[in-house]
Amino acid sequence: MQASWIEQEAEAISQRFADDYGLLYQSNNLEELASNLLTLIGKDCDSYVSRVTSGGDITLRIEGQGKGKMLLLSSVHGKDDYHNLTLTASSFRTLALEPGLFQELILLVVLDKAGQQHHDLLRGREDLQADYLLAFAPAYKEGEVETAVVARQGLFSLEVEAQGQASIPQRPLQGSLTLDVLATLIKRLAVEIVEEEDEVSVIPDHIQADKEHGRLSCSVQAFNSQTAHNMLAMVPEELKGIVLTTGIEEIYPALPVRDGLAEVLTGASQLIGRSLFGVSRAQPDPITLWSDRVPVIIDGLGLEEQQIISCQPQAEVVLAFALACLYKKIEVQDYVSSFAENLRAQN
Repeated sequence: MQASWIEQEAEAISQRFADDYGLLYQSNNLEELASNLLTLIGKDCDSYVSRVTSGGDITLRIEGQGKGKMLLLSSVHGKDDYHNLTLTASSFRTLALEPGLFQELILLVVLDKAGQQHHDLLRGREDLQADYLLAFAPAYKEGEVETAVVARQGLFSLEVEAQGQASIPQRPLQGSLTLDVLATLIKRLAVEIVEEEDEVSVIPDHIQADKEHGRLSCSVQAFNSQTAHNMLAMVPEELKGIVLTTGIEEIYPALPVRDGLAEVLTGASQLIGRSLFGVSRAQPDPITLWSDRVPVIIDGLGLEEQQIISCQPQAEVVLAFALACLYKKIEVQDYVSSFAENLRAQN
C-alpha cells in the first residue's frame, strides 16, 4: 500500500532536516536568518505575498485558494532552539506546496532578546489574524503517549499594600509588625489549591516593609481568571491592626480548552493511525495572548532533544494537526490534489 501524504512528507522533512538545520544555524543576525529561511522554503515555493523583519521577528505569508488561515509560530531564545525552528520552517514549506488547503499561511519567528518583554509578542502584530495557531514549543510526552498542549494556566500579579504601626509598642525589639503581617500572608497564600477542579498556585515574588508601610507581590497561576481573582478573598481588610489593600493584574490570560479541539484531536489521530492526546500545562506562556483572537491554539509541537536524530514521528504529528484543522474548511469538489485524493482513499 502506498504511503500516505503525511508519511511521505514527514519522511522528506526528516531526510532534509540536517541540511536545513545547518543552513539556519549558520545565520549570524536577523537579516541572515530571514534570508536563509527564504532559501530553505524557496527551494520549492516562490509565491510569497510579503516578508517582514522588524523588532526582532520574521513574518512570511503565502496566499492560497482554500478557506482556512493558519499561523505557525516558532519562538527562538538562542541557537539551541534552531532544531524547532527548522521543523517549523520545514512544515511551513510542506503546507505551502498545497495552496488549496488554506486561504493564508503565515510563518512567524519571534526572536527573544535579553530584557525583551514577553508582552511584545503581540505588539505590531495586530494584523496576524488566524483560524488556527500551531506553536512549536518542545513536545511534552508522558511515556510513549504523544500529546499536544491545548490548555495553559494564565499568569496574574497579586499586589498587597500594608499600612499601619511599625511595631508592637510593648515589644519594640520584635521588629516591624507590618513585615510580620506580610509574612503571615505569605503562609496563607503560598499554597496550591484545587477549586472546583481548577488548580491555582500562588507564589510569593517580593516582600518589602518599613516602619509603617509594606508591599507583597505574588504570582498567581490559574486555568481560570475568576479562580485567580478569588485569591483576593484570602486577604483580610485588616490583620493585627494593619490595613491591607489588594489588587490583581492579568499578565497572560488563561488558555482554556476550546470547542472544536476534540474534533481536531480525533481527526489528527485518524490521519496518522495512532492516538494523540490534548494536555494542559501549568506553565504560563505568552502564546495565550492570542487566546482572544484565534479559535484553536495547539502548542507543544516542537521536538524533544532525543527526537532530533529522527524527526519524522513529530513531523507526522505536526502535519496531521495542520490537515485536521484546515481540512474542515475545504470543499473537496473545489480542490483536487494528491493530498485530497489520498485523504478520500483513506476514508
